[in-house]
Amino acid sequence: MLIPTAIQAQTLSANSPVTEQDVLELFPKATVIGEKQTSPPIWPIYQLQELIGYVFESRDLSSLTGFSGNPIDLLIGIDAQGRFTGVKIMAHHEPIFLHGLGMEPLLGFVDQYRGNRINDRIILKKPETQTQKAGKGTVYFDSVTKATVSIIVVNDTIMSSALKVARQTLEEFAQQAPARVKNEIFESRSWDELLQTGLVEHWQLSRETVEQGLGSSLSDYPETEWSETPEEEIIDLYFAYLNAPIVGKNLLGNAEFLRLQNKLKKDESAILVMSKGFYEYIDPNFKPGTIPERFNLVQNGLPIPVRDLNFYNYDAVKLITGAPVFENTRIFRIRPQTGFDPSATMDLQFNFDIKKNHLIIDRAAFTQTHQLPERLFERQAAQVEVARQATWVTIWLSRIPEVVILTIALILLTYIFVKQQTLMTTISHFTFIRWPFLFFTLFYVGFYAQGQLSVVNIFTLFLELLRGFDIGVFLLDPVIFILWIHTVISLILWGRGVFCGWLCPFGALQEMVTWLASKLKIKQWRYSKLTHRRLLKMKYVILFALTGLSFYSLEQAMTLSEVEPFKTAITLVFIRSYPFVLYAVLLLGIGLYISKFYCRYACPLGAGLALLGKFHIFEKLRRRSECGSKCQMCRNRCQIDAIDDSGAVNYSECIQCLECLAIINDKNQCSIDLLTEKKARTNNGIAIPIEVTT
Repeated sequence: MLIPTAIQAQTLSANSPVTEQDVLELFPKATVIGEKQTSPPIWPIYQLQELIGYVFESRDLSSLTGFSGNPIDLLIGIDAQGRFTGVKIMAHHEPIFLHGLGMEPLLGFVDQYRGNRINDRIILKKPETQTQKAGKGTVYFDSVTKATVSIIVVNDTIMSSALKVARQTLEEFAQQAPARVKNEIFESRSWDELLQTGLVEHWQLSRETVEQGLGSSLSDYPETEWSETPEEEIIDLYFAYLNAPIVGKNLLGNAEFLRLQNKLKKDESAILVMSKGFYEYIDPNFKPGTIPERFNLVQNGLPIPVRDLNFYNYDAVKLITGAPVFENTRIFRIRPQTGFDPSATMDLQFNFDIKKNHLIIDRAAFTQTHQLPERLFERQAAQVEVARQATWVTIWLSRIPEVVILTIALILLTYIFVKQQTLMTTISHFTFIRWPFLFFTLFYVGFYAQGQLSVVNIFTLFLELLRGFDIGVFLLDPVIFILWIHTVISLILWGRGVFCGWLCPFGALQEMVTWLASKLKIKQWRYSKLTHRRLLKMKYVILFALTGLSFYSLEQAMTLSEVEPFKTAITLVFIRSYPFVLYAVLLLGIGLYISKFYCRYACPLGAGLALLGKFHIFEKLRRRSECGSKCQMCRNRCQIDAIDDSGAVNYSECIQCLECLAIINDKNQCSIDLLTEKKARTNNGIAIPIEVTT
């Protein structure tokens, strides 16, 4: 049996961090919080004796996962009219809020739900954008720039959880009851037969029973009338479920039963409570149409609120011939959202209270079980809920232009790599192709479409494979998903260079810094080959450390993944707290003196891609036998030192910018061709043959 508990500063259940203070933030006027129910998993909220709403955790009702691959836990309140009273963030792992924007934008977003109805059509829009006037039932919410995926997941989590609760608790959203009365079952029964067959429940409370419940004799109480109370019944109570024709028609008669059916709303139940005796089941101050304080119904340990139907306000009580004369007869309604199942066992609860003095009132509660015959009901198949459109589908539909533009760009990039030998014939061709694409990568893929891949994506993939792969997690961001698909394919074909050299926004930004350094004539730092080889190992150490930590604590791994400056420089465009901005600027500053310092030595994402793409199929960068032995031009021009002294390309470090290919193919750039031409002119036009290998 559930007994509402007074609000105290403690958690509401052993398995939940929710406290009474959390609930009060959603229901400031609450005076009583009911014990947590199980179906649905909610806390009923009362103001005195009136049910005013429900509070529930999204983790009990929704399995949607956020961008991090973990569910977002929200505490949600809805009132009895289906309005949100508030949403409180209990726990989340969304990196954009934890390590980027902070909590304020997320708190501001969820605060918009307060006062709106759960069946409103919520449209997410960019902040400060103009919208047309909302139609009836349509509400525009400001989204959060840079956090589109997380915000859509939050919205879907809130709405799906609230609707599940509303369908079981609120009349407007109620679904059909699991048991339906068989209206065709009717047999004429007398009063005594109704009692004998259990269709009418008879419950008597004697003076002895009441005194046992109170723990003292009624004679000890100051009210003089108790001394004159007979030893037998304090209360004589009768209870009947009227929706079943075999009960309702026999007790009320055809005309009154029909009047009752017309007064009840769809799927409502009606119970008849009758009493005689010294103590009434309704108190002297009871008002028609309200909830009785002394009598209530409990089922499966949960309270079933009953409210007076005021059925006999003007009409005299007319019951079956042979029924006793009752001092108090009332019909109460039970609404469908209470979860009441008339075919299941129900407990009738009677609350007895008596004044000990002008300050103290003693109380005792008594319970009687009632069960109607199973033959009166038929079970209904559970209604199949229309499936909500998957969250990732909603996101993809909202980002169709970005998907189309990115797909076209990736097709173009694939064409460039397939045809690299014929496209990269001169340095001017290289510049004409590469630099526009780098600008597209930085400004469109990075700043606009938020398509910066991260090492977090790698260890999130590993964790998903271990705990049961759910592709829906990766489909939440279409730009990131498409980039990863293309990157995986390109890793198999050409290695890491396609992404690192062409599709990484931060890599593009670094290359622009290198160009700026050349224009400013900043002298590059020189260090030994041994130092270079040692520094190359640093990014692999970072990768293994972060990946290993992610299996222990994903949250800590995400925090330490801030070694990547991507979120600061690309996602948040340097609008962030001072230490993060200083770190990103410092890395770019070092890039003025050591070209692409971060890419070469510190990027765990690049290390991961190098390992994944180590056994690629094609190595199409053209080399000559003279490369390395007679000519070091490509090695000297390579900005990331990915060409060995021998002239061989180290594809694990190469970002395949294709500049070396353009140099070899350009007769005005390649030293071998220039030397051949010079010797040809020196020997009166007789060219000295030079062996060329591919």
